[in-house]
Amino acid sequence: MFIAFPGDEDQYDGCLAAGRGFLHINPNGKVEPCPFAPFSDTDLKFGTLQEALNSNYLAKIRANHHFLKEGKGGMCPVGKPTMG
Repeated sequence: MFIAFPGDEDQYDGCLAAGRGFLHINPNGKVEPCPFAPFSDTDLKFGTLQEALNSNYLAKIRANHHFLKEGKGGMCPVGKPTMG
C-alpha cells in the first residue's frame, strides 16, 4: 500500500488522485478521485472498478495531473465532475 498526502505533488509531478497513484471508494460504492475530493461520476453498484477508472471524470484528472498541485492554504485542486 502506498499513501501520499497533499504536499507530495511536486515530488510526483502533480496530483496522484483518480487512479494515478490512489483513489477512494466511499461507503456507498461511489468512486472518488481522493478522500479529500468527495465527488464522483461512477458507482460500483452499476459497474466494475475498471469501468470506473475509465470514467471521463477520472481520466480528465489523470490527463491533467501536472496542473493539479496544492495551492495556498492546502486547498485540493481536484474539483467537481464539471471540470472542462
